[in-house]
Amino acid sequence: MTQHWKEKRRYPRYPIHCPVSFMSFDELRFGETEDLSLGGMKIYSRTVLLEGKTYDFIVVMNGRAITPKGKIVYLQSQRTFTYGAGVSFLHLSEDHQNRLSGFLSVQRV
Repeated sequence: MTQHWKEKRRYPRYPIHCPVSFMSFDELRFGETEDLSLGGMKIYSRTVLLEGKTYDFIVVMNGRAITPKGKIVYLQSQRTFTYGAGVSFLHLSEDHQNRLSGFLSVQRV
């Protein structure tokens, strides 16, 4: 029996490693993107994020930051004390959308 899987993502993902920070339990936490798109990102962190919870992220791309608000849509255990999380962007200012779009367009080359 063949299963047909349909991609649910609206935007293409790019395998880009950028530093990420966010607040969790009233402390600044850090991670790194595994991939990035106009609609979200996958991050790795030593901090467990909570599925369904919304976080304010700071993503630094070539020295310039964007500050998306994102919801954790899935979690993934990785190497020892490292966790993966899929983040769907809920809000990103127009200026930061343009900054992200420009950054990703350079990555396509």
